This record gives sequence, C-alpha cells and structure tokens, in this order.
Amino acid sequence: MSTLSHHERSKAVSRVSSTTNRMPRDITSEDGRCVLHRPSSEAEWTHYHDLRRAILYERRGRFGAYDASHPDEHRRENHPFLLLLDGIPAGTIRIDLVEDEAIFRLVTIRENLQRHGYGRQMLALAEKFVREEGRPLIRSHVHRTATGFYERCGFTRDGPDEGGETVLMGKDLAQTPS
Repeated sequence: MSTLSHHERSKAVSRVSSTTNRMPRDITSEDGRCVLHRPSSEAEWTHYHDLRRAILYERRGRFGAYDASHPDEHRRENHPFLLLLDGIPAGTIRIDLVEDEAIFRLVTIRENLQRHGYGRQMLALAEKFVREEGRPLIRSHVHRTATGFYERCGFTRDGPDEGGETVLMGKDLAQTPS
C-alpha cells in the first residue's frame, strides 16, 4: 500500500478546492498519526473504494455488489473520508449530513489494523467533524458483529432490533463531552 506524502495530499486538496464548493480539510488526531482526509486524487479514491469493497462487501460474500460510481459519493451533503495512518490509507467513513443529524455510512478499518484502536480514533475524528458542522445527533446502520464496538464508543441501539444484518445505532453529541 503506497504512502501519500503531505505534499501529495496538499496538491490533491488544492485541485479539489478549485473545482468544488466543498472546503476540504483534514482532521488530525492529537498525536498526528491519524488523519481523516477527503479523497481527492485518483489514487486516494481507488484506496477508498478498494477498502470498502474488500472488507464490507467481498469479505461478507457480496461479490459484484459494490458500486464505486454510486452518485451518493459526490452529493454535496455527503462527505467521504479516508483514514490515513502515518500517510497510509487505513480506513474509510462517509458522513452524510441530513437535517439535524449525521449518518455514518460504510465505516471500515483495514483488517490488519483492526483491534488496535484506529476505529475508535476514526470515529472520534468523525465526531469532531460532525460537531464542527453543528449536528447534534449521529446515526449509523451498524453490522450486527460491530455493535459491541459502537456501544464502547458511546452509541446506543436506536429503535427495535429488526433481526437483520444491521442494527440502527445512535449517539447524542449534546449528551457527550467533546
């Protein structure tokens, strides 16, 4: 997996800034190792889609179902992010801003980096973005196998359990210190 230098990220961000109304910005962890970064170059979009396809679809037996060109990826209110760990793509999250809430979609961490705290760091950085956007609520349709992780991150089950593959979970940021 290739490393994206700060210079390469800056060049890509500059290109996107001149062509869209979105103001790309990185959100960085306190130690500087983890960065929530909007994909902007072809290589970054490839990493973003490859991680999602492999872990969230193919690993679960859903071959051929992932649509990298889905129009939701480029809607103004939807914000795709790559988690970079020391400059290397390590995870993905898309944050959709809808009315007074944010929806976390297709959240994943590279398999060899799972259970090392990077998912928790990515959610914390995503929450920082949501707070900056003025949304008090977060919701996510969480795969049943990940509900314990989300509960440890302060999410609660939001509604009845329908018995499906995902469980609707939520977090009220007004009740959670930043």
